[in-house]
Amino acid sequence: GRMPKNILTEGKYKNIVHGWYDINGIRMFFRSKWEVNYALYLDFLKNKNIIKDWKYENKVFIFDKIKFGTRSYRPDFQIINNDGGIDYHEIKGWMTKKSNVQIKRMKKFYPKINLLIIDGKIYHDIIHKLSGLVAFIK
Repeated sequence: GRMPKNILTEGKYKNIVHGWYDINGIRMFFRSKWEVNYALYLDFLKNKNIIKDWKYENKVFIFDKIKFGTRSYRPDFQIINNDGGIDYHEIKGWMTKKSNVQIKRMKKFYPKINLLIIDGKIYHDIIHKLSGLVAFIK
């Protein structure tokens, strides 16, 4: 699926700033500054050959047996490791009820998928450690 056009407009929703950003010459739309900064971090890892590649919101997991409620989940980032393995990373400043349901259903329906939740502690640790090496946005 594609995001609806009205979502792809720059702006602010509550305390979350979303918009278009340049990541290594590619113009991309992100839903938050945390996602932009994490993309910059992943691009740094790619350029250092620590990971092979990364993609933003490119995979949707469907929960086939669920008839009502949360029936799908799209992780924020797909990481392609140098060995060809694939991991998924989700940026979460806070967990909503829907987020919790999605993550629980991922574990149940896709137990072999490696999903890493990047919470505030992990995010701020990355920003702190690499702020001199990566041009994070403020």
